[in-house]
Amino acid sequence: MARIAFYISGHGLGHAMRMKELLGRVRALDPRGALLVMGSMPGWVFTEPPALPAAFRRMRCDAGASQRNSLRLDVRRTLVENRAFYRGIGGLAREEAGRLRRARVGLVVGDIPPLAFLAASAAGIPSVAVGNFSWDWIYEAYEPAFPSFRPIVELIRDAYARADLLLRLPFHGRMDAFRRVRDIPLITRRAARPRGEIRRALGIPRGERRKVVFVSMGGHDNAGTVGGGRADFGDYLYVSFFRLSAKMRHLILPESRAGIPHQEIVAASDCVISKPGYCTVAECIANRTPLVYTPRDDFREFGVMEAAVRRHCAWHRIPRRDFHDGAWAGHLDAFFAAARPAPAPMRTDGADVAARIILEMAGGAARPT
Repeated sequence: MARIAFYISGHGLGHAMRMKELLGRVRALDPRGALLVMGSMPGWVFTEPPALPAAFRRMRCDAGASQRNSLRLDVRRTLVENRAFYRGIGGLAREEAGRLRRARVGLVVGDIPPLAFLAASAAGIPSVAVGNFSWDWIYEAYEPAFPSFRPIVELIRDAYARADLLLRLPFHGRMDAFRRVRDIPLITRRAARPRGEIRRALGIPRGERRKVVFVSMGGHDNAGTVGGGRADFGDYLYVSFFRLSAKMRHLILPESRAGIPHQEIVAASDCVISKPGYCTVAECIANRTPLVYTPRDDFREFGVMEAAVRRHCAWHRIPRRDFHDGAWAGHLDAFFAAARPAPAPMRTDGADVAARIILEMAGGAARPT
């Protein structure tokens, strides 16, 4: 029976979503094990179907990147918040080490806050990192404009060097701070129900002929980002967790983020409009749903993710001006009318692969399925 502590970055929802998938697989392979989860993600992440039984302690594990919305980053604010967070990292790591020892934790897993590996090292516990990018790689891109990032980058690299293993996901940046690396397939989520059943749950009539477009822009406040003077959303039926524009007339707003899982809405849609983050891209690949995307400002991982989209998804790119103006109809019309080559396939069983490795390192029993 393994006792494993998971530290999850509070940056966006993608880290929590893929870790929930991994946690669920660990639970399935070792039902009697103890799973301790630390992070600042909203509570509905673990109550969204399927609910995950785990001991959750809300805490800030890292500073991440400060965003104005899903598409715009505030680099200066990111620096300020990171300097404040890492100023006290030594004391925080020692406190966490004490908690880990008292809880008799046998392994620490981090996606991918440096605190996880500092705490595990201080407690004398092995640790595993899971991710497709690391914060040192992200922050070093800001050093030319903000040299004060340098000490933070060095601290983070030292923390990552303490990890015993990195389970590196596809679509990754340079992650050379880790001493030992093992590549694994995508960790992602597939819909558990057929498309028709999900559509009925969303309130979409059986005979609906309009294309269903899921607008998924993450958990940030995106008010005012869409719907300028050229707004034309066309004759499409949109699904979104937030009302992005008053001019978007044909819109379904799910009552709760926890009601219908994100991956099921992806699977029930004819395409997704989003920024190309790991979680959304991976779910589009796993559920074979096209992705219409727009670029992001100052996100180093954007180039890596865009290349992944163009290889593994049916895709279309909307320029930022057209996206913000709500001039979507022409792009969607062109996308659905065009002949598209088949995307390159890839494995999506990373949660199972990672869970077995983690349980082996923790001394738990990974039962065959």
